[in-house]
Amino acid sequence: SVSFTYAFTPTITLTARAGPSFTKTKQIAPDGVDADLTTPAVDGSVSNSDISYVADASVTKRFQHSTISAEYSRFESGSGGSAATSVVDSFTLSVSHLPSREWDLNFNAGWSSRKQISAINDLQGSTLERYSVSTSVGYRFSQQISIIARTSYQRFKNTTGSLVSPQITDDIVGSLTFRYSFDPIHRKT
Repeated sequence: SVSFTYAFTPTITLTARAGPSFTKTKQIAPDGVDADLTTPAVDGSVSNSDISYVADASVTKRFQHSTISAEYSRFESGSGGSAATSVVDSFTLSVSHLPSREWDLNFNAGWSSRKQISAINDLQGSTLERYSVSTSVGYRFSQQISIIARTSYQRFKNTTGSLVSPQITDDIVGSLTFRYSFDPIHRKT
């Protein structure tokens, strides 16, 4: 792979890395079991070769009290057991803002897609997508005491060749945290 970092300005930075990916998957079925349902004959094994690429890139913009970053990544994961080889693409957008010494505001949005690429029975062509949004607001009352409120929403969309329509799952989480930091042992030197 090849990687580089480039600063367009003192506050805007680009980092990128990319390279080829070669994957070969082979599944050996037990006696009497068809490893490849797409052919009429009973196959004792099925193999699949794939050429793809791996990459990740991020752009960061810094302001006086804020930071905005966007990141894309793509990688290929190998198979094992009943899991098929898959390609994972993801995109993340992050924003953090510190309007004062007391407040800390954060926002994150993301998307990822895991697609099966090896021809292993009904796993072939299945895709799992995830959409997510999360926010957090923190307030510091003092150096030791702070409060943080967090919310997140995720949607999972699972599509396989055997399903007529995709399976969709929504996940919503919220939390409120009180934090007290202290040093139980204070030693003077």
